[in-house]
Amino acid sequence: MRITVRNNLQLEGITLHWHGLHMLDNYWNDGAAFVSQCPISSGIEFTYVVRADNSGTHWWHAHSGIARLDGLFGPLVVLEPDEIKNKMTSIPITMGDWYQSDSISYAANEPFRIKMNMYPGNGRSTCSPDHTPFYSGLLVTGFCLDSFVVNGHGQLRLQEGKISALIFELFLDPRKALFSIGERFLIPMSANSFQLRMINTGFEMFSAVTRLDGQRFNVTASDGRDLEPMTGDVLILGVAETYDIHLNLSQNQKSVFLRFWLPFDHIGDASRKPAHQPFVDIEFKRDASVLEGEFKTEFFMRKPDEPIFQISPKTVSAEPVWINCPAPKKGVVCRTVSDFKRLESSDYKFESERQE
Repeated sequence: MRITVRNNLQLEGITLHWHGLHMLDNYWNDGAAFVSQCPISSGIEFTYVVRADNSGTHWWHAHSGIARLDGLFGPLVVLEPDEIKNKMTSIPITMGDWYQSDSISYAANEPFRIKMNMYPGNGRSTCSPDHTPFYSGLLVTGFCLDSFVVNGHGQLRLQEGKISALIFELFLDPRKALFSIGERFLIPMSANSFQLRMINTGFEMFSAVTRLDGQRFNVTASDGRDLEPMTGDVLILGVAETYDIHLNLSQNQKSVFLRFWLPFDHIGDASRKPAHQPFVDIEFKRDASVLEGEFKTEFFMRKPDEPIFQISPKTVSAEPVWINCPAPKKGVVCRTVSDFKRLESSDYKFESERQE
């Protein structure tokens, strides 16, 4: 692949990293600023030459400073020849925490020293007093979380400061202060199953996904490596991780909803009551206009009274199976990365690399 990048930013140097691709004998195209290359200066072009040796779900993103925070990223899927011929509908999904301030403001803010008020910026001051309601901003680690987005769409909260946030919390319906565009995926009418290629593109928080129809899904790949299918109710994605899942539909099932959310706990003085976990529900719907192996998207306005956060995850199973569980959790069967087994039949994908 040859990718020419022209930096039109006025003040920032930039580099791009090809996350998941093996840069054997090609590290100078890896895109790590000040490690494998100097940043691309303003007004300058640079052409990356990258070999797509290892197939699977990967992604590209900015790798200079914290410019990735500004949304400079995207999916990068490498297919095997047999996958190109396959008529399985495969949909890339990006998800993660979102901050409405730009990366330069956050860097100047230096959030981990915010209590000292040494730098200007908008970090903690935009959070509510107890940092628990999502619509007023959630203080998670050093950052004030503004939103959770899936494929760039989610809830947009109003940054009104502490006083207005407290008024919203005590007297008003907070959802009236939210604005959101919804996304619906249309899949072939004949599809009995489909695949999601999911990437946590967030800055520092876990993401999670679950079905809302009481059925489970199969996790079939991690970071581009095929796995023996593992069945579960909830999948956790760490920052920068990629996972493929397969979802089956019953013959008469017209659609299925998936919930994507941030599975975090509160910190500091928020510990006296549970924090809001923002989520996005997305529908995957059969449609006669979609050709086999393809998909379409529809956008729509979400209703103001739709719920936008949860206190605890919604699962149907009495003892749900959480895959890639970061720590033991009460009432949950945890499956960690050590429980994964690679799919040996796919090892041929890496034979060319070993021969080199």
